[in-house]
Amino acid sequence: MWHKPAFQILSVFYTASLLLVLFMLYNYVQNDPVQVTKDQVMQETREVAQKIDDVLSQISSTARDLANEIGAGKLHRTQIIERLEKTMDKIPYLVGMGVAYIPYLNDQRHSPYYIGETQAQIFQTFTIPCSREQYKISKCDVFVDYTLENIKALMNSLNLGKTGYGFIFSKEGEFIEHPIEEYVKNKKTIFEIADIHNDNALKRLGKRAINNESGVMEHIDPVTGQSAWIFYHPISTTGWIMATVVMQDEFFSQTLEELRHQRIWLIFWSIICLIFFLALLFRAEHWPVVFSTSLLLFIGISFIYYLAQTAPFRPDSESTLIVDKANLNQFLSSHIQQYEEKALFIPTGILIESITFSPDRLMNLTGHIWQKYDDNFPNNISRGFSLPQAESLKIREAYRRQENQKEVIGWYFEASLPQAFNESKYPLDRREINLLIEHTDKKVFLTPDLEAYQWINPIYHPGIKPEMVLPSWQLKSSFFNYRAHGEKLYFTVFLQRDFLNPFIKSILPLIVIGIMLFAILLLLGSVGLSNVAAPLGALFFGTLLAHIALRKEITASDILYVDYFYIIMYLAILAVIISYFLFHIKSQLFFIQYHNGLVAKLLFWPFILGSLLGVTIWMFYT
Repeated sequence: MWHKPAFQILSVFYTASLLLVLFMLYNYVQNDPVQVTKDQVMQETREVAQKIDDVLSQISSTARDLANEIGAGKLHRTQIIERLEKTMDKIPYLVGMGVAYIPYLNDQRHSPYYIGETQAQIFQTFTIPCSREQYKISKCDVFVDYTLENIKALMNSLNLGKTGYGFIFSKEGEFIEHPIEEYVKNKKTIFEIADIHNDNALKRLGKRAINNESGVMEHIDPVTGQSAWIFYHPISTTGWIMATVVMQDEFFSQTLEELRHQRIWLIFWSIICLIFFLALLFRAEHWPVVFSTSLLLFIGISFIYYLAQTAPFRPDSESTLIVDKANLNQFLSSHIQQYEEKALFIPTGILIESITFSPDRLMNLTGHIWQKYDDNFPNNISRGFSLPQAESLKIREAYRRQENQKEVIGWYFEASLPQAFNESKYPLDRREINLLIEHTDKKVFLTPDLEAYQWINPIYHPGIKPEMVLPSWQLKSSFFNYRAHGEKLYFTVFLQRDFLNPFIKSILPLIVIGIMLFAILLLLGSVGLSNVAAPLGALFFGTLLAHIALRKEITASDILYVDYFYIIMYLAILAVIISYFLFHIKSQLFFIQYHNGLVAKLLFWPFILGSLLGVTIWMFYT
């Protein structure tokens, strides 16, 4: 009689949970925000590439029309200058335009039929031959010089985040436009850069693009470690390829966090659904259902622990991560107007040699900071830096030397900074150290000295002495970033608590207490309350003393994540005591008298593990 209604209830719960899981899965697949955003950026890349193509097509057709008229004898030499002036007025982004006859074919800008700017600058040239032998016209070339500023403006209109950027390269792979100007000036190719950095993905990008393909590819920079999407599309008029780079951690940080939450809840309800399914599968047999349920709950907790331990270390949305020269140049180009009065840039580097945490909630740092001043740097600008956050600071000059026409000055520093770390997620907590570095003269702008580091990938801990030891902590990443509306340079270090030591001290004893408590509960119906009073009291006071010792060690005012372990264990001890008491007084409650308290025994581990799973999800993903 009991099994039939139980199966009916389980079937209803299983069906409802299955439908919920299927709905969440469908919603997750159909409304993938990452794919939606990727499609949007790809569409914008195509549109901008088409606009650039239209500009270049107009320039090319203008030059070609003029060459055809000269070649056909329709435009006399005396009319060329007037025609050039009219054309220049129509197309404002042209730098110059001309016609070169012999002997000016190799020295076009000295041709008498040239108007425009002749000073050195970055520009591109279209050259169209206009000679036609059948018309006995002297051999000549029509050439058009145009600035890349208009193309840069179109590329900057893309929403690529704070440090995302675009670049253009030719059919041969040579860079036409790139945030790192040296690539353009030195006529570097995408294949040369790929070989230098051993970047096979970048090499594949060059091959795909040269074959006039368009699309998007995943890219992990082997030097910086940044994950990015590269969108590429051909520009048909010139055969060039336009590519846009979007940093995943920056552009999709909020989206990826939302996806993580969706996955967590999908896994949670999948576990609930599997529990009901196993209950039906085992035909509600007591211990197989309890064992499988407990195992699923334990797997769920372990999976969330894994996600918490492996979650990426990202700065907040107000900071701009700088890990390579392209990021830095793109960021500076978008902020340079804001700092027109601060046009003096000082490369600054740091090497932290020690980090210690004192009981009075101070963080002590020691290390070196250096700065590089160009030889033509104004003498009235002071040399030095400040750490405004420090309560106490000692600085002494360690060296001063000349390197590559730059004055390099290094200082040794000792600083004590107040710390305000969130320890509520102990023992899975993290610490974020943000060190503000300012120049003593407010008229300058500090930039990270990226070239001073062999590896700038945050996971390789640039700016941290390799031999540095951090007891109880793991060094996860370090990097430079800008905050406070892009004006302040910070050096950030992420630490993660070593889980093994807290597990042995705080969690493992609770596991042992739980096992002992379950063993006592199994004796329900065989022994009386008086026989287990002493062991239960010992377990309670042992748990209480361990909890007090933990709170003395971790002095945070908030309730810690591990505190809930102790609270759940207190409730479990109380539940066992109540079960023995009710059984002793022969209570008529069904779950107490049924098979010597079998219901209470069956619910013990699902209650503890289910509570821990709920608390874990609430603490880390709500």
